[in-house]
Amino acid sequence: NSIVLNGEGIILQDSENSIIANNQINSSRYVTLLYSSENTRIINNTAYTTFYGINLGTNNVSVINNKIYDSTHGVGLGGGSAHYIAYNTISYLRSGSGSYGVDYDNSNNNTIIYNNFTNTGIGIRLRTWSTIPTIIRGNRFEDMSDAAISFRTPANQTVYDSIIINSSIDIRLESNYVSTQTFVNLTFNKSNTQIDNGTINVKYYTDIQVNSSAGQPINNQLVQAYDKDSNFENQNTTNTNGQTRFIITEYTQ
Repeated sequence: NSIVLNGEGIILQDSENSIIANNQINSSRYVTLLYSSENTRIINNTAYTTFYGINLGTNNVSVINNKIYDSTHGVGLGGGSAHYIAYNTISYLRSGSGSYGVDYDNSNNNTIIYNNFTNTGIGIRLRTWSTIPTIIRGNRFEDMSDAAISFRTPANQTVYDSIIINSSIDIRLESNYVSTQTFVNLTFNKSNTQIDNGTINVKYYTDIQVNSSAGQPINNQLVQAYDKDSNFENQNTTNTNGQTRFIITEYTQ
């Protein structure tokens, strides 16, 4: 469908188990706004809007493979929990540093994976009291005019396997709360961080292969890891291929 409106786009209220798919939507306010519409799937839409892209005020919504651009904001999680935000492209948002790709406030237990953010203000901004971690993995941020990832929360989170390119600030911990945020296998500029309050742990994978003298993999071999000062870090056992993986801290800031 092609939907052109000088007002609201698609609004669902008290409409559970809905599917919004394969639309091209041009609206002057909301592309999609959900209230009390749990278990909704928003898939394969292309959205242009002058205000919000997709705004979620309900639980358990899947937002998959959508394109949002020429908008003020991308995906807003203003309420509800257990959302799945994956494989979306959010780019060229209008309001510069005041825009965001994904912003979640008082929303928890979400999954935000494999999204592409280009030329927005903030890529992902987390504002929540929740102690339930959000899964953040495999996202790509490029040309952020404000910050690629910004935390304003006392909740400790871990970001995995993501890439930041040419951001004004790569990682920011805002001053409002003290927290410890962990970044595993993150490609970023390590001198381009803003830590107003709290701590970041930067970690990377270390893959180990254990073979016998005959070159055969050794199963169930204990492997221990130590830091540069010979302090014990962790231990694992190898699998049937003689392999194991550690997550090793490079530095703390």
